[in-house]
Amino acid sequence: MVHRLRFFGLLVAASVTCAHAFGQAQLDRAAALRNLKSCSLRPVAPTCDERNAEYLIGLYDRGDLALLRPLINAGSYSDGALSEVLGDFYSKVLWKRPRTFVASLSSRSPHDQRTVCMLASEMGRNQLRSVTRSLRNVSSSRERRVSKVARMCLAEINRANASNSR
Repeated sequence: MVHRLRFFGLLVAASVTCAHAFGQAQLDRAAALRNLKSCSLRPVAPTCDERNAEYLIGLYDRGDLALLRPLINAGSYSDGALSEVLGDFYSKVLWKRPRTFVASLSSRSPHDQRTVCMLASEMGRNQLRSVTRSLRNVSSSRERRVSKVARMCLAEINRANASNSR
């Protein structure tokens, strides 16, 4: 009986710890999203830095796909280290999930689309070849908005990488 009570006590403690950790992770996610959104304020808020994006990218990589949109939104206002972090992320998503990336980008303004595609343009030769092929495929989509964004993004990426291919 004593062993059962100890075991039950350990189970309850473990459950409370897991619930607290999950709640803390949700709180951290919300805070990081708030801080990332603060990057769009002028003057830029002191809470705006690349660590928020890195944290959210880590969550995205672990399956929190709902974070793609706010991470794409942040690209319009980024500079410096935040641009580098987001650019690496964008190029990876564009390489691995081109249709998802372009579809998420299609709701943004043409200026924001160009900015994000320019940030995504830094990539290796093999990745560039793959992304170019994928964007050509997406550009033949029946979804007019998506195909238009894919063509524009392809043009931006080709323009940015034109000097690398010489």
